[in-house]
Amino acid sequence: MRLTQRLLVQSAVVATLLVAIILGAVEWRVRHRLELQDTVAVGMAQPADRASLEAAADEALLGAIRNDVLIASGVALVVALLLARALAGQVTRPMQELRDMAQDLAGGDLTARPSRSISGGEVGDLADSLRRVAEQMETRLWEMQSEEALLVALTESLNEGVVAVDARKRVVRINERGRQLLNLRQPLPFPANELPQEPQLQEALQLVLSGAPPIVREIQLAGRTLALTV
Repeated sequence: MRLTQRLLVQSAVVATLLVAIILGAVEWRVRHRLELQDTVAVGMAQPADRASLEAAADEALLGAIRNDVLIASGVALVVALLLARALAGQVTRPMQELRDMAQDLAGGDLTARPSRSISGGEVGDLADSLRRVAEQMETRLWEMQSEEALLVALTESLNEGVVAVDARKRVVRINERGRQLLNLRQPLPFPANELPQEPQLQEALQLVLSGAPPIVREIQLAGRTLALTV
């Protein structure tokens, strides 16, 4: 059942319960009073006395009905609130579970999954969507970790130094051979301006970051001649 339909049904149940309790109290009071009047009327001798007593009885009946309606309304309200709380829990509990799962995913726990008991309606559709998202994120993370491990293995196996600089001019990757050639030990990432301040190196880096085609040249660094490709 859809969430909207479920809420409508629950509201109808609560409203029906309220009306039933109030009408039941009123009907009971009227029946009780009519039975009492019939009993009293049998022993009446004078019509005048009977009329005055009936008028007084009617006033008492109206007062009793008012009291019964107030009491019944209070009882019905308490019962309806308890029932509404129980019915609302059927909706809020799954939503709270999905909220907690989303927070776990945001915190990095990609193993979080909604329980299989959440099914059907909009909430069930949301649970299925979150489950698929979590599975896709976990699969993508595994693929990225595998690609990262492969890339590290490839770069570390080279005899050449490899340095990767992103668009924000940060060194985001450098292999061990690159650290040896450039005499760098900073942890990643670090600003590109911490690379050796050799003019040709810095110039080539700035040109390529500005959109120039690849640059190949030789540079002098710490008394050594290095082949540079940017």
